[in-house]
Amino acid sequence: KVERPKAVKRESKGYVASKAVWVWYTIISTYWALAGAVTLFFGLSDGSSFGVVIGAFDLAVGAGMLLRLRIFRGIAHILCWINLVKGLCFILGGLLGTTLFGPIAFIASIIGLVWVVTSGGMIYVIGETESHFRG
Repeated sequence: KVERPKAVKRESKGYVASKAVWVWYTIISTYWALAGAVTLFFGLSDGSSFGVVIGAFDLAVGAGMLLRLRIFRGIAHILCWINLVKGLCFILGGLLGTTLFGPIAFIASIIGLVWVVTSGGMIYVIGETESHFRG
């Protein structure tokens, strides 16, 4: 009698984010933490309590994202939507401002574009990596 091979049952892990998504997640989280550290440094050197608070908050969110803590992912998600709208306003304001201020107002559009790319990218990777955090 010949034994038939038994079918191996594989458990589906569902959707798993690609390595490129995790790289993008790490890059933006690092950028966020470094931007917070720079803001904190300048706040301390200028004696600006507002700069210190904002810098410390951004540094904490960036570090929490790097440590992949769920609460910081939620905070970052909300802040990214706010930054996305702010970036779109800066792009529009920079383009319309060129009529009054000349080409120098175009810098606001470039800053807005950076905010849109980083915030939109972070919203995307938070959504893509969410299955990793579901219990």
